[in-house]
Amino acid sequence: MYYNKLGYLLLITLFINKVFCSYVTIDDKKNGGRYYMFKNDKDYFVCTGLDNRIPGTCIAYPGGSTCSGGAEMITGCVDQNGVDYKNRKFGSILDATDPFRCDGWDKAFGSGNCDPNKTYVKTDQCFTTPVSSNRRAIINVKLDGKYEYDSTKNGYYLTKYGWCKNKEVEKPKQEPQSQSTLNCTSYKCKRCVRKLPSVTWKCKSNGWETTLSSGTLNKYCGHSNCQKAYDDENGKCKKRESYWKSCRDDILSELKGYYKQEFKVVSKTENYC
Repeated sequence: MYYNKLGYLLLITLFINKVFCSYVTIDDKKNGGRYYMFKNDKDYFVCTGLDNRIPGTCIAYPGGSTCSGGAEMITGCVDQNGVDYKNRKFGSILDATDPFRCDGWDKAFGSGNCDPNKTYVKTDQCFTTPVSSNRRAIINVKLDGKYEYDSTKNGYYLTKYGWCKNKEVEKPKQEPQSQSTLNCTSYKCKRCVRKLPSVTWKCKSNGWETTLSSGTLNKYCGHSNCQKAYDDENGKCKKRESYWKSCRDDILSELKGYYKQEFKVVSKTENYC
């Protein structure tokens, strides 16, 4: 009899997880604030308010809780597009789901998100939305490692700590050796300045992609090997390939020295031909 009751209780708990609201709680490490994150259909929300005055029951679990009977209503929300939902309350049946939910039911039936992707993040700030918005707020965190994520937008990853990306990417320094101006008069120099900005450089460890700053472009398009690589008036691609490899390797070396990460060229963006 005891085991039957325990089995029924487990089934009821799993059913509640499937039907009623669930969310991730995020604690701000600096000001003590708390945020609530959930998914509704294809939209993601990070919110600031929780109204728990409505009668009902909640079941807590690590990183969040699941509620039934309208026990909690989440307020003060902003979505991944920066849209403000200040006049809407979430928490009724089926309109709030933890995007990282992985309970016993999910494991048994392959639902939920039991095998999320991971990415490397090093930062002390995440955000409530990945776009510019008057509802965009900073969430103070301390991240340094690989973290699970459920969605990406504008270079940000939706982790259990909000929308995050590497601090070096968020506020890049100026390359100290880059030239701010370039006196470019020759055809080969002008072609380099026109085409090299379209080349994409990808970080091997976390997949982040970038193009070169104007200062770095000026520096390398003033470099003889880069100019020779783009000089299509002086030979076919094969003849200029060695110049491109030299130009490319010099840029990769500077990126590694600056970001302390290995980079590679996204091959489909190579355009010296």
